[in-house]
Amino acid sequence: MAHLQLVPNDPQGPFVEALQRGDTTARARWFDIEVARVQGLVVRLVGPRADLDDLVHDVFVQAFASVQRFRGGGDDLKAWLTGVTVRVVRGQLRKWRVRRLVMPWRTSDDDVEPDAPSADASPAERAAVARTWALLTGLPTDERIAFALRYFQGLELTEVADAMDVSLSTAKRRLHAARERVLAAARVDPLLVEWLPELEP
Repeated sequence: MAHLQLVPNDPQGPFVEALQRGDTTARARWFDIEVARVQGLVVRLVGPRADLDDLVHDVFVQAFASVQRFRGGGDDLKAWLTGVTVRVVRGQLRKWRVRRLVMPWRTSDDDVEPDAPSADASPAERAAVARTWALLTGLPTDERIAFALRYFQGLELTEVADAMDVSLSTAKRRLHAARERVLAAARVDPLLVEWLPELEP
């Protein structure tokens, strides 16, 4: 299988065909190539957690199960996998949100490790990260995802819309609503005020 190309010129190139046949070598190679990117995307969508590996696993299980329905070429696989990741994360975020509604003593998602990204971070930096994730946890799920894709993952608006499988106008509306909520909090919170220059339109 060494001849397989990740980005074939053929719209239905050998790599895509191998994935859709369930070829184990192609699947292993796809996982190896994409796992770090998927992990990074997941952590930007849900924050640092103890169970990130489980979410990443779920993404690839879903991707392997549904790749037969993929109709693009190898150069479209990355965007398609981003969409799968968003769908898996959205489902999990909604489960966590329901859990918080029925168990209101929970103030944040289970097992969040707000100071995990940097072991040498200062107390102020750790507090800012914790405050950030507490704020994002309170956003409606689709607004939270749109915000994370745009400001944490750095996607263009069209890419945000594609990843969320919505129209550009819907993506813009969700992003605007999320940004306004975050801006309102940042303007009165000294730990978040440094966000203002980046979030202002």
